[in-house]
Amino acid sequence: MDLIRWELRKIFGFQTVIPALIITVLLNVILFFLSSPGAVGAASMEEMVEKIDQQRQKAVEYRGVINDEWIERYRKQAEEILQHPQYRVSEEEEALIREELMKERGLDPSYIDEHLRAFFLTEEG
Repeated sequence: MDLIRWELRKIFGFQTVIPALIITVLLNVILFFLSSPGAVGAASMEEMVEKIDQQRQKAVEYRGVINDEWIERYRKQAEEILQHPQYRVSEEEEALIREELMKERGLDPSYIDEHLRAFFLTEEG
């Protein structure tokens, strides 16, 4: 018991520890009361609750064992997005991106085609 008292005395013996704890607690309380739905990108409390529910549903979708079936399912989804014309940039933009990758980074065209297909997707993709 004496050892515990000695450690507590050692921790709280500095004059700056107690004011720092008080300031930290006050800041946490103030931030708690001033927090708003805007902090998570919502306009109202109802929208914030909806966004939280959506995140929970996404988490449930991704929950489970990562096995070969899971990997294959998400690989197929990624491949569909990569191949779908809706998500691809125009041919002119693709040529500019390809040129930039080859000039600035010195990449081989075959490497770009195999590994960097995500560079040619739109924002939605």
